[in-house]
Amino acid sequence: MGALIALIGMVSVDLVVANEKTLVTLGDVMSPDLLVVFTGIILVGTLVYHNFKGGILLGISILTLYFWIRDSSYPTNWVDVPNLEGRPSELLEMSALIDTSRASVVYSALGALLFITIFDISGVVFGLGTVSYDI
Repeated sequence: MGALIALIGMVSVDLVVANEKTLVTLGDVMSPDLLVVFTGIILVGTLVYHNFKGGILLGISILTLYFWIRDSSYPTNWVDVPNLEGRPSELLEMSALIDTSRASVVYSALGALLFITIFDISGVVFGLGTVSYDI
């Protein structure tokens, strides 16, 4: 699970990019955005190493503020509630499970969720199975 979450993070900052021959490859490590990300990782690591209370939250906040200021993309709302008009049956579109043109997308998403759930539950069961209680 940790490797999957790390890969998602590396893809979102373009450290890992798609490649036709090898599926993934290293992105441009000298890009300005990636250098800011590396600086943020070093900042958070330093704060945590020195036992600064709230170091991770402070590092995330500093990087978030930096990117908001740089891109002028300040949030306009704290919470955005979706507008759900119509009956739930109209919103869910259960016909996608039968439609052959969209079946590959739906079934691959369900398969991914199934495997993530299996690995997650097996990790919990293994962790609980190795706990010893002194009675």
